Amino acid sequence: MRLSPTRGSSIHQHCARFRVGYTAQAHKLIGIARTVALQIPSDNVDSFAMLREYAKGLGVALGTINSNTFRGEAYNFGRLYHHAIKVRQQAIGYHLECIEIMHEIGPRDGKIWLANGGNYPGQADVRLRQDWLAQFLRTICESIAASQRLVFEYRFFEKAFYHLDVSG
Repeated sequence: MRLSPTRGSSIHQHCARFRVGYTAQAHKLIGIARTVALQIPSDNVDSFAMLREYAKGLGVALGTINSNTFRGEAYNFGRLYHHAIKVRQQAIGYHLECIEIMHEIGPRDGKIWLANGGNYPGQADVRLRQDWLAQFLRTICESIAASQRLVFEYRFFEKAFYHLDVSG
């Protein structure tokens, strides 16, 4: 199946099509790349159903949806546990959009990067940030299907962080 020329007009359309095509070629050569993880918003397309069919035609499937919340000035002091409720609501809304994409195209996993913390003592209220994270997780977990799961990415150590909101 070929995507409509008008559908591939944005850089996001081209990025998603390239990622699918590249993965399909790797799978064809070595047989270990059956699914394509999408980076949202980088891989946003007008029609995920069409992208799914395009991938299927190349012999691969759309896989994990990775939410990228590390872009933008608003997220400099955190995403899901920012001190400003407006920023937290923006991040929650964004993740809910990613979950809608999961519902539309059917992958099992959605990935959330939890690499936030403070750089020095007194910069952030650690307890409040933990409460905000728990509130976010409750909201998000209510939105996923029983057959889906959330995968969290975090690092045991981030340079220059005084504390991490999630630690191993």
